[in-house]
Amino acid sequence: MGKQKAILLGRGFSSIQFGTTKDFVEKELGEPDTIDSFENEDPDLGESHVWHYDAASLSFTFEEIDEFKLSMISVNSDEYLLRDLIAIGMSKEDVLDALDELNLTEYAEEDHSNEENPNHSLVAVDEKSLYLWFDDEVLTEIQWFPYYTDDEEIIWPS
Repeated sequence: MGKQKAILLGRGFSSIQFGTTKDFVEKELGEPDTIDSFENEDPDLGESHVWHYDAASLSFTFEEIDEFKLSMISVNSDEYLLRDLIAIGMSKEDVLDALDELNLTEYAEEDHSNEENPNHSLVAVDEKSLYLWFDDEVLTEIQWFPYYTDDEEIIWPS
């Protein structure tokens, strides 16, 4: 395990905050290893661009509807820590215990199993704009977003 990096809910991590530009991310981390672009199912949302940094086990999502500002970060390495308690590789039971310890008791569990991923599930902590993805009851990905108002407006970090 390398140097630990703190996940900053609602903000981003390190010097990279939600709402920043692709140019800023590229200046901080260099060119991404791959870029995925796709049209969202809802045409009102427009395109999404996902930048992948393989060595860092990190992905950034930029949405057209948000003027391609950074709107989601995904990690799948135990280098990233959520509140010094939650990291990739933990069991679902331990993650749920940690959420309770953090008073994040308002969450929803969803089954997202399919042929490719027969035991794939999500724990969504909407009030903290946090998604925790599990395969076979083990945490495999952490995704987080900016916070939202009750009217579903994004609260961009300042």
